[in-house]
Amino acid sequence: MRELVSSDGADIVLWRRSLGAASEKIGNRQLMRVIDGCLTPKQRAYVYAYYFEGRNMYKIAEERGVAVSTVSRTLSRARKRIFEALKYCVRS
Repeated sequence: MRELVSSDGADIVLWRRSLGAASEKIGNRQLMRVIDGCLTPKQRAYVYAYYFEGRNMYKIAEERGVAVSTVSRTLSRARKRIFEALKYCVRS
C-alpha cells in the first residue's frame, strides 16, 4: 500500500522521493495542477487510481478491461509528462 499524506489521499511522498532534492521547491498545489493540466484523461485516471486511491496495476487493468502492460506503459508515460512539466518549476 502506498503512503498517503494529505486528506484527499494524494501520494505526494512518492512523487517527492522520485524528484529528490528538487522536490523542496514544488508545492502540493503545483503538483496537482500539473497532474490535472498536463495529462491525457486516460493518464490522469490511471494516475489517480494508482497513486491516490492505492489500487494496483492488476486491479486497474481488470476494471478498465485492458492488459496490465497497458496500465504500466500509461503510468510510465504519465510520469514522464509530469517530470517534464515539473522541470520548469524547479529551475533556479
